[in-house]
Amino acid sequence: GCGSPRAATTSGNVLMNEIAWMGSGGNPLAQWMEFKNMSKRKTVDLKGWKVLDRDGASLVAFEEKTSLAPVSR
Repeated sequence: GCGSPRAATTSGNVLMNEIAWMGSGGNPLAQWMEFKNMSKRKTVDLKGWKVLDRDGASLVAFEEKTSLAPVSR
């Protein structure tokens, strides 16, 4: 089943910062996630990464090159 998402999760320098798993008030299907690359200089490619539910089922899979630039501070 689809378990509820966990709080912010990190993998190395990538932070899953926000999750709108119930959509928005205007559109319950407008689901989104925000990822932040917390490194200072290195761009991260998310290709091959997956977001899983608590049962290990894939909810989102990054199959194409998806570059995540560092957060400017």
